[in-house]
Amino acid sequence: MDLSHIIQEVDQFNNSNINDGANEYKSTKEYRGNQHELDTYLNTIRYMEYKKNVRKNVRQQKTISEENTFSDYNALQSHLEETQYKKKWSRLDSYLKTKKIEEYVKNLIKDNKIKEYDYERYMALMKKRLSEKLLNKKNEVTYDDEVGIIKAIPFLDKLIND
Repeated sequence: MDLSHIIQEVDQFNNSNINDGANEYKSTKEYRGNQHELDTYLNTIRYMEYKKNVRKNVRQQKTISEENTFSDYNALQSHLEETQYKKKWSRLDSYLKTKKIEEYVKNLIKDNKIKEYDYERYMALMKKRLSEKLLNKKNEVTYDDEVGIIKAIPFLDKLIND
């Protein structure tokens, strides 16, 4: 082997392109990088934005949409009648239902349909039925929500008439 020939090959090797001798692998998939890292990063950013928005919403003051001011007792009483007592029977709470039933039984005493000494017995019976939720439906109590009085309680009327 000639020394000049070896020098020429070394020079040719040193001046050649780096990728000429490498095995080439061509992938059919798109290169997406490390997708898990990217998803984790985006989820972290979304979570931080969410927490920032939540904090902003907490700091907002709640505004009062409507304020009720009453000049005297009668104005307060009329407001309570409109909002509390003139609801449908099913919307009244148990205290108001008890009061309405008491009024109904007292009216029965005034009309001489029942005796005054039976008041406690009928009230105990009606309170028991109310606590057992047997006086909640429309057909169990006929109630006029415009006026706010009970017109009839079929169960009680049947007991009185028998």
